Amino acid sequence: MNNFIATIPLFAFFLAGCHYPNVAADAAVFTNVSAVKPALPSENSKKSDQDYRGALDNIWIDDDTYQYEGVSINRYCEDGDAIADQVPECALEVSYQKRIVYSSGAPDSRKHWLKYGFKDLLGKKNKQLIVFSYSGGAHCCYDYVIFDLTPKPKVIYDSSQFNSANEIGNELVPVDIDGDGTFEFYQHVMAFDYMGSGGHATATFPPAIFAYHQAKHKYVLATKAYPDFVLKLLGDPMERLRQWDYENRKTSRSWSEDELREVAVRDVFLFWVYAGKKDEAWEYFKKNYRTEEGDKYQDKFRDQFIEEFELLFKKDPTYLSIYGNQTR
Repeated sequence: MNNFIATIPLFAFFLAGCHYPNVAADAAVFTNVSAVKPALPSENSKKSDQDYRGALDNIWIDDDTYQYEGVSINRYCEDGDAIADQVPECALEVSYQKRIVYSSGAPDSRKHWLKYGFKDLLGKKNKQLIVFSYSGGAHCCYDYVIFDLTPKPKVIYDSSQFNSANEIGNELVPVDIDGDGTFEFYQHVMAFDYMGSGGHATATFPPAIFAYHQAKHKYVLATKAYPDFVLKLLGDPMERLRQWDYENRKTSRSWSEDELREVAVRDVFLFWVYAGKKDEAWEYFKKNYRTEEGDKYQDKFRDQFIEEFELLFKKDPTYLSIYGNQTR
């Protein structure tokens, strides 16, 4: 079964022993990184993460039994509460030549929490199989497995290999970043979830970008190769945060410009780090994570945030794929 790792508090995150794939070796092939000069929030493109999301919305197949390229997909869901759309258990199996090559399932599930579909990610005549599963909960956890089906089924991406302690998650978004006909895709670095006074709502989620490695025949972390795209996803954080604040005023208090700016500084800092510009990012953070009065939230917790960032960088597979074991 393909199980999910639940969201854990930040202090437990620090204590957890984590084991990662050799992301530095996988990323070594993507070393031709163009120079990027970090821009202030107001100078960034207004195109952001939301412009790319939902790229897989139309691929999911309703049928519980399906065959494609010699592969059989079978989804089994027990009868449950039709009104609540809840079933005791759902399971999905992928079979090839009468052998089960993959299975996933969970109790207390929903049919639409376990989905499959096809998309041509590699520029071939044949599409790849994408299996999605969701654990439930407000903020956790999406999982994806991608199969190339020819000449026989092979897993070319499994998000569970990269989400120990929930470091990489959220929606998988395919984008042909370099326009070569083969899709890259990104999910989000979740290591910084719940940091800051706003919790999950104002946490920063830089992209973890994957690219297809022809020799390895799989997707590997390649954020290092796409610094311009990382900064494009940053967009204008203050504009995004003002819009977020406006939309949430009916259900929560209004945020001050100073509070919004605190979040924006964290956004810019982390996106610059993941765009390969950590020296400039640290300089920016130390200069801007403060208020004029010198007695607000960011002034009191600046040193603590610096320590937390460094601890998380040491454990985050996306960071390690860019910098190795360097922090500052």
